[in-house]
Amino acid sequence: MNCPKVLPDRAVDTSSIESIVDCVLKPGMTKQDQFLALYEFFRRMIFHHRYMGGDRRDPMRVINSYGYQLCGSQAATFTVLLRKAGFTTRVAHVDAKGYGMHTVTEVNYDGAWHLCDTMTSFYVLNRKGQVASLAELKADPTLVRDAVKEERVPVDYCLCSREIAEEQTGIEKHVKKDRPWTLLRWGKDTTVAKFWDQAILTYRTQGGAYGGRTEPGLLDIKLKPNEEYVRLWDNVGLWLKDPSASDLSPFHTCGHIDEQDKNFKYFEPYRKTGIKFTRCCYRYYGNGWLEWKPDPARGELEAYAGKITNLKRDSGSGPLRIVTAGKRGTIVIPVKSPYAVVKVEVDLNLYQSDDARTRISIRNNETRRARFKKIWEKNGKSGGLQKIEYLNESVPMCRYDIKIDIQGDDVRVDVIRVKTIFQLNWSALPSLYPGKNTVNISAKEETELKDNNLVVIYEWQEGKGWTKNRRDMQKIRKFPSNYKVNVDVPSDKMPRMKKLVLRLDAK
Repeated sequence: MNCPKVLPDRAVDTSSIESIVDCVLKPGMTKQDQFLALYEFFRRMIFHHRYMGGDRRDPMRVINSYGYQLCGSQAATFTVLLRKAGFTTRVAHVDAKGYGMHTVTEVNYDGAWHLCDTMTSFYVLNRKGQVASLAELKADPTLVRDAVKEERVPVDYCLCSREIAEEQTGIEKHVKKDRPWTLLRWGKDTTVAKFWDQAILTYRTQGGAYGGRTEPGLLDIKLKPNEEYVRLWDNVGLWLKDPSASDLSPFHTCGHIDEQDKNFKYFEPYRKTGIKFTRCCYRYYGNGWLEWKPDPARGELEAYAGKITNLKRDSGSGPLRIVTAGKRGTIVIPVKSPYAVVKVEVDLNLYQSDDARTRISIRNNETRRARFKKIWEKNGKSGGLQKIEYLNESVPMCRYDIKIDIQGDDVRVDVIRVKTIFQLNWSALPSLYPGKNTVNISAKEETELKDNNLVVIYEWQEGKGWTKNRRDMQKIRKFPSNYKVNVDVPSDKMPRMKKLVLRLDAK
């Protein structure tokens, strides 16, 4: 099944840059309204945390897989979003004479430039009600110095600056360890106003997006029969690790400061305690998985594997055996994950003689000169279930191949399960909203399923204090389709979403 999509009517479709822009921008908005709507959406999706992978300036990966980044990559990915909305943009690098260096975004509309910083939640209006430019801030330091007093700032102005973040319990230890890559390098006597008083432009892109780029279809998948696609508004403890802080899981280190954010209603249901350096935390990474259990009786492994050579079943549902003695048998299974892969699990039923060998390798198709890397090998006699695991801890990988090589005349093998665990940004998932929801189901190149049902399951918690567990399951045969789901929470709250499952079941 090609590209199944679940989208409640009030959720933002984050599957492409175009769909984000279409959902966020509304008819009748001024150019400044459009710019600030995209700014708030991006801030809702992204918090500050270090990630230095090669895909760090791909907005679709940053918004959907990670949900965090630092200033340069935030500026680069935000400009891609602004450009798709028709804005002219540039990225500016500034140095504040010992108070720190920083990278921000400038956008042009209504014949002028305007400055914002998504990482520290910074912009100020000039006295004409327009978002001020970097040049204006330098020409008139009072635009920043008196911005709060004159009420020319948003409600979530500079939430992630050090003077506010230090209010966190125990944040001093974290700042000393973490400050070079999480917060601006400001001294204890530094304020936002002082930083911008001293800020000197050192670099500005000339019409470029500072490396921001994406490719169409990153979130597309082809769901196979007996495959389950699960996304969680939580995590199972696996993430892509940065070498400089491999033990620090991705979370918004400013913790309870999110309570002052304009977007707080989206974060509030997910409050956690006990996360490092914070009293409480509302934003952190998520996980999910694709799990395929091919049915041998229906020939699903043969139908959906990329290649099977010198292997054949003796009977309809029996194991695969070597066809030509003395020659190697091979199975290659291509996998395309919509999100960044953090773990691969493969279960085999394997029976082989003393002189046989089975080897499993993985090839990351997103690296240059992609080659197979051996992750498991079984030599000699074997009988029964073999469970193989491969952790991908630091290298971006969404498209990969699993290769199973078999040597030996007396071998029986079958693939029982392939599970791809990925990292995701739960802020970008298609959430339900309070009250009545119309959930729209679509797919590419599909009008009706003949041999399968698409099962769609939402799980969430509702009621005052999110104490009531709810589950909705639908079986879909025709596309596009829609159905109604009612969510009972106070109108100023969001439900606590738990899980979204898509599964292609045999009828």
